[in-house]
Amino acid sequence: VSIKLSDVNDNAPRFLSERTELALSEDTAVGASITVVSAVDPDQGRAGRLSYALEGDAADLFSLKEDSGWLSLRRPLDRETTELLNLSLVATDGGSPSSLSATTQLHITVLDANDNPPIFSGGKSLRMSVEENASAGSPLGKVDITDSDAEPQIKLYIVEGNEEGLFGIRD
Repeated sequence: VSIKLSDVNDNAPRFLSERTELALSEDTAVGASITVVSAVDPDQGRAGRLSYALEGDAADLFSLKEDSGWLSLRRPLDRETTELLNLSLVATDGGSPSSLSATTQLHITVLDANDNPPIFSGGKSLRMSVEENASAGSPLGKVDITDSDAEPQIKLYIVEGNEEGLFGIRD
């Protein structure tokens, strides 16, 4: 008498953690591999084979290899637009007639890169007038500059027209 036992799909996949947190610079190259996600399923055969899917509003920014769990960047990131990305990773087994699945959360913090130039409120040129009898150190005006990077480090220089060193810049 020969008896053959078949495994029943009685175990759902399981991720090793409920949540994964990553930090990516907004200048990460498109196509760069980011991480590999993996789950385990103790079922044998087809019921133990897993496929992976990515869900969430920002899922289109990434590419996930369904069979291996390799996550890579599909489109450029922009911290000034979105600083935190929340995605769901789903592992589904190959059980038949019905498959089982598990979900874990992927939280990605987009780190800033110095990718935005400073912007002068007055445009590309700035004109100020000075009274002929103004004393040394008298303020001539104020320059407003914005930079949408997270921690802008703006430095101003007079690049021409001050050959005699009569003008200066104060913070």
